[in-house]
Amino acid sequence: MATLSRPGQLYRAARESPDLVRSVVLLGPIVRDLPLTSVQKLVLSIGFAGPWRTWFWTTYWSSLYPTKRAFDHEAIKSAIARNLREPGRMQALLTMLSLSKADTAAILDDSAVRALVVMGTKDPDFPNPVEEAQNLASRLHAETMIVEGAGHYPHVEMADQVAPRIISFLGSLSPAPAAAGITRLHRS
Repeated sequence: MATLSRPGQLYRAARESPDLVRSVVLLGPIVRDLPLTSVQKLVLSIGFAGPWRTWFWTTYWSSLYPTKRAFDHEAIKSAIARNLREPGRMQALLTMLSLSKADTAAILDDSAVRALVVMGTKDPDFPNPVEEAQNLASRLHAETMIVEGAGHYPHVEMADQVAPRIISFLGSLSPAPAAAGITRLHRS
């Protein structure tokens, strides 16, 4: 299984169904509450305060790709903006952003699932992305891939580097035993 940013639910699934979740790929994972400076708090409170808040969020989101954006970046950005203008969507985003990651941190300590942590060196969500990835990898006994120059979405910016590493990681897993209660469909 793979997750971007917030791996709490993924690790819950791994803990509750270890026969179904054998490994995880964590892409720019945020697994702990990161302290905000006074300036960051001020910028966020102003940025999300008025009718410019959709622009504020989509501008920040675009900044997460410092080297290369997806070919359809502008279309995705427009879709995000449309979505955030729907009733309740901006509030849902703000709720998601404000949720504590303390429960995720506790779950990680109980994890035995194999993991690959992929982190861009320019991920603005972290004061020191490399240190963040190394600390998490040490805690999880995980493998690490540091992507030089990439931001929060290294798998998008540098897919030619990240995809082979993920494929290699997944290929190193031992074959899965048939999970109880799961039927595999075969096409004829």
